[in-house]
Amino acid sequence: MKAAVTEAFGGIDRIVVRDLSKPTPGPGEVLVSVKAAAMNPLDCKLREGTFRLIFRVKPPFVLGFDLAGEAVAVGPGVTRLRPGDAVFGTMARPGAHGELAVAGEDLLLPKPVRLSFEE
Repeated sequence: MKAAVTEAFGGIDRIVVRDLSKPTPGPGEVLVSVKAAAMNPLDCKLREGTFRLIFRVKPPFVLGFDLAGEAVAVGPGVTRLRPGDAVFGTMARPGAHGELAVAGEDLLLPKPVRLSFEE
């Protein structure tokens, strides 16, 4: 899968698109095919290195906490969502700026039909 990877702390020039292996959902997690992801101030601070100790990340890593997309697979213990469900939500750790991302079921909700993924 392709993802926007932060190769070093700093500006946007430190982000490159790279091929990564497909993530796998663990217990209580959902694998999401990302259709839209946000870039918010938290992502910018993390990219700059300001919050690197809080989230315990070091380059290379994928940014992004907010996403919308379609559930592709679910891990053991997931009960509310199933593959094919349109979802939106957040992630406990960064990683939404890729084609696929893993998020906890407790941080995802069904996407309202009347809204687009971008909305």
